[in-house]
Amino acid sequence: MGMYVAVRGWLEFDHGQREQVERTLAEHRDDQYADGWGDDDLDRPVGFFLLSDERQRSTSWTVRDGEVADTVAPAELRWFAERP
Repeated sequence: MGMYVAVRGWLEFDHGQREQVERTLAEHRDDQYADGWGDDDLDRPVGFFLLSDERQRSTSWTVRDGEVADTVAPAELRWFAERP
């Protein structure tokens, strides 16, 4: 059975990467899964995403060095998952 998950976050990239990022987004507009972004010079985007589900659990995704680390959300952000 599925569940609802709220995702909040951002990706940061260098201004020089803008054209490549826009091209990548356009190429994968309908694709749910992409292998990630990175330029030939290894100047890769970084980012952070907070996921909170309907069971009041919070997870974080940290994007760095071409990898995504999936960990428990930092304590100060877990309140996003709390429901009355």
